[in-house]
Amino acid sequence: ASQDLQSDREVVLAAVSNQARALRFAAEELRADAEVVAVAALKDAAALAFVTCAKVLCNRRVMEPVVKRNPAALQYAGEELRWDRALLLQAIKKDPSALKYVPEELRSHWDFGSAQRNSCAVQYAVHPLQKVPNLVVQ
Repeated sequence: ASQDLQSDREVVLAAVSNQARALRFAAEELRADAEVVAVAALKDAAALAFVTCAKVLCNRRVMEPVVKRNPAALQYAGEELRWDRALLLQAIKKDPSALKYVPEELRSHWDFGSAQRNSCAVQYAVHPLQKVPNLVVQ
């Protein structure tokens, strides 16, 4: 696409509404635009890989609905949000395997206990928890 189209906000919004990963072809400033990123990421969280501004990945208004829809989006979340227990718990409750995106220092925290007993999530628990007998609930 031409640079004019890649920089046209309305064209890019229409493109990412249809195909989220079209974000990769948007101009750099639009890959840092919270609204454009939110539209793309709500369609397909993998579009977050093309974001050019870390500030957008730390923006709760952008990331929370995306993580709520697709907990694997935690892998793209900014550092501040990766330590946000409420957001992490919400993601893990929906998909226990999202535990793998939680900082290791938090994985053994009491709040994550029920997720760690899930057979899908136990592989991402901190090493000592993996050895606890009967940790996996069938």
